[in-house]
Amino acid sequence: MSVLKIKTLLIVVSFTLVTLLPQNIALAKSGCCSWHGGVSYCDTSAGRYVCNDGTYSPSCGCTYIAPKPVCVYPSLKNGKGNYTFSQNGCSQDVTFTWDKGTNDDFYSIGISKNAGADPGPLSDTNTQRFVFKDVKPGKWYINVKPGRSCGWGDIVYWEVDVPEATPQVTFKETLIDEEERNLEYSVKCATKAEISPEIGTIKVGDSFVKIKPTADITYTLTATNGTSTIKRAVYVKYPLIKETPVNNMVVESTQSSEKSTSSNKESSNNLVSLGLLAGVGGLIWYARKH
Repeated sequence: MSVLKIKTLLIVVSFTLVTLLPQNIALAKSGCCSWHGGVSYCDTSAGRYVCNDGTYSPSCGCTYIAPKPVCVYPSLKNGKGNYTFSQNGCSQDVTFTWDKGTNDDFYSIGISKNAGADPGPLSDTNTQRFVFKDVKPGKWYINVKPGRSCGWGDIVYWEVDVPEATPQVTFKETLIDEEERNLEYSVKCATKAEISPEIGTIKVGDSFVKIKPTADITYTLTATNGTSTIKRAVYVKYPLIKETPVNNMVVESTQSSEKSTSSNKESSNNLVSLGLLAGVGGLIWYARKH
């Protein structure tokens, strides 16, 4: 068979397929719903052709696509929340607990200045308790989003007023010399601090002030942040000159040496006296014999 004949045969076959195949498909579909007005569409959820009269084809099927499972989304609607505070430096740790909702298996939770802010796409806990560390004072919103394997529910939020931390204060006296002393202090979590009497306002932080008391006196340090006030007192006794232990030891050593010298002199004098008495006694005895 020549090449020309082969090409001619291929052209004829191709033309036949192009012209007859759509007609055959149409005829097939028409046959599927031939007594029901013809084929309307393929219902993939059932895998059956739907006829124009709304019925399924009694004899023809089509592609089946399994429907996605319907998610019953979790909910925290009408749930209650509770919170407690624990001071952490000049901030607060906020412990938040809430009621379990419906169909909720885990939660995404966050604290924000915005009510209803999305806490994120990941689960933070599967319990109804969470601790936020080192939260600054002020108004905040705790946003909770319930979740389960098929999806997330609506975000719910609670408003929280985080209180100021209680001021932290230390106050003590340190000796410089017999006339001058320091009042050392540490003031944190406060907006204002002062020492009375006499001294007045001081800088918040760690520092000291020098004093020269002329009598016994009590100094009071007061620190406040607007909501809390803390007071600390130091009693300063009027300074007295005191001997140091080294001087006492030297004085005691000197006194012991003087006592020892006196004792030696007394012993020598006693020996001389005894010698003289012995000599006189010897002369008297000699005179009596002769």
